[in-house]
Amino acid sequence: MAMRKQDSRIYPILGSILLGHFAYTLGRCLYLGTPETVLWISHVGTFIGGLGACLRNRFLISLALVMCFGHHAFWVFDTFSWWLTGKFAVGATAYLQSYGISGWIQASNHFFTVPALLVLSVRGRGVQRHAWVGAGVLFLLLALISRLLLPPASNVNCVHAPWPGFESFISHFVPLDPVSPASYIFFITAITILGNYLPANVALTFMVSKWNKLVNRG
Repeated sequence: MAMRKQDSRIYPILGSILLGHFAYTLGRCLYLGTPETVLWISHVGTFIGGLGACLRNRFLISLALVMCFGHHAFWVFDTFSWWLTGKFAVGATAYLQSYGISGWIQASNHFFTVPALLVLSVRGRGVQRHAWVGAGVLFLLLALISRLLLPPASNVNCVHAPWPGFESFISHFVPLDPVSPASYIFFITAITILGNYLPANVALTFMVSKWNKLVNRG
């Protein structure tokens, strides 16, 4: 009975933390005059995960987890390489050097969103197998919105130019000088879905399923 009560409480607690962080990010971005920042996949994923937790919706939790897993793992890797060696492994998070406390609070979801969603997935009914499809559709939608409606200088979701450190890699597949908008959007969407969301979904579904089986056996 105590375990059930604990499981019941963890959803609104983690959901409130994720939604609270999104609200903080939105407020900070509005204050700085950069509201488009909240449409980065990382912040959208945090919002969806918080909403899914509060609603106890397995699909939304799985969707957010698949969306954020690869992006956040890469972000954490690049950040830790800086902390440990003084140099960025890729340079994708070099912008953190100019951040103050408020900026670090905004960026902190990269550390806790995925762990929170993993806890909810383990305590729930696992990760939905086809969440990668929804994640891919949402990424394409955000990419089109970012490309068509948001300032190019903001480069939200990297729809106008590759993330720093990836220019050489992407230039092998699509021209960057000058960039072809259609082919570039198609490429980043395809590689995000097939190279990130699909394998992440498969790996997460397997790991959470195996973990739950081990726990149940114990």
